[in-house]
Amino acid sequence: MVTRLPLKQKSLGSIPSPAANLSIARRALKCSFMAAPITHIVLANKIFSKEFSNLSKEKFFVGTSFPDIRYLGLIERKETHYINLTLEEIKNVTNDAIAGMMFHSLVDEVREKFMEETGIYKVIAKNGISIQSLKLFEDEILYGQIKDWESVAAYFNSILPEESAYPISEDGITRWHNVLKTYFTEGPDKESRKLLFKEINFSDENVSKLEENIADMKQNSKIIEIVNNFYNKFGEEIK
Repeated sequence: MVTRLPLKQKSLGSIPSPAANLSIARRALKCSFMAAPITHIVLANKIFSKEFSNLSKEKFFVGTSFPDIRYLGLIERKETHYINLTLEEIKNVTNDAIAGMMFHSLVDEVREKFMEETGIYKVIAKNGISIQSLKLFEDEILYGQIKDWESVAAYFNSILPEESAYPISEDGITRWHNVLKTYFTEGPDKESRKLLFKEINFSDENVSKLEENIADMKQNSKIIEIVNNFYNKFGEEIK
């Protein structure tokens, strides 16, 4: 396979890059199925002590949250996401933040596979934003798995060199950090989502429909069961 860095990424200098740690091919992911911000943190937290105890938790969490900065329209998804990674490959990476970035992509793929296999897409409403609605509902379900979100939010008080290595301005990265900090500390609900949607230019029509979808999902025990099962089995799913 071809070894390469994320597209257009600036040099990291002495900071280890993905290519410095393993040989792995990267290409664009055309689908839009992935976990939402809180779910990414919750799943990273679930397995961190067991799988990545040699790394900095703070830098790993910031790294694993970085790829979805593309929601702000500052970079394309194909420039921040990997494909076909394994847990063992990521564990061979010695750079905390880059390992986190790679783990983000692993979570996206593992989540999608699990959701497809459990038939959750047959259960949710069929409309243009049903997938987005599900992801944000997952954030609501899993938010309570971490008690101290203030400490998690504090991880985003500074910008890492690995983030700066991408063709995104410091203001853009700071904006993304602030979006996450607010969402993490406020918790996932209708009001915090309004702030999130404002930053990603989500239309009022879509916001209204998304909240209707989430309200319906809250009444569906099957959806809640599938999401909780995904969390409970996550350690097994990434092996």
